[in-house]
Formats: sequence, structure tokens, C-alpha cells
Amino acid sequence: MTTRQLDWGSLTRTILLHLLFWIFIVIYFAWGFGLQTDQVRSFVYASFFLPGFFIVVYSLLDMLVIMYLCRIKFNISLEVSYCCKPQNCIEKTV
Repeated sequence: MTTRQLDWGSLTRTILLHLLFWIFIVIYFAWGFGLQTDQVRSFVYASFFLPGFFIVVYSLLDMLVIMYLCRIKFNISLEVSYCCKPQNCIEKTV
């Protein structure tokens, strides 16, 4: 059994993109809660919604994308579909 080398550049880029996305989401909802009137309160209110946003976004990302898009593009079963990257899926040859 061989182990893969961890690509630190790709991992760092992915984490930074996730952080940038969630910072944008907090700023967007803080603006919706009245960023011009009370900045601290609007950021606190927006941050209260983050756990719910995490559950919704990552459950959709991990469950629905794998269940539907990967199964359509690649002929794989749900047990094998741990990741929707082409190098981890077997392409449909029919």
C-alpha cells in the first residue's frame, strides 16, 4: 500500500478560499442586519447564523453533489463516491 504525498499548497489554498467565503458571508449578512447603524451588533447577529450556514452548506456540498452530480457524470456507487474528483472516480465508458 502506497501513501500519497500531501499537497500543502493546495490544502492552504482551499482553506484560504473557505475562510474568504465565510468572511464574505458574514459581511453580507452584517450589512443586511444594519451595518450602518450598529456595526458590532450586526456582526454579532450575523455570526449567530454561522453554525446553521455551516450545516446547510457543507451538507449540501458533501451529500447532494456527490449523490447526484458524481453519479451522473461517473458511473460509481455511493460507497466509492467519497470524493467528486475525477482522479478518484472511474469514468463511464459506455
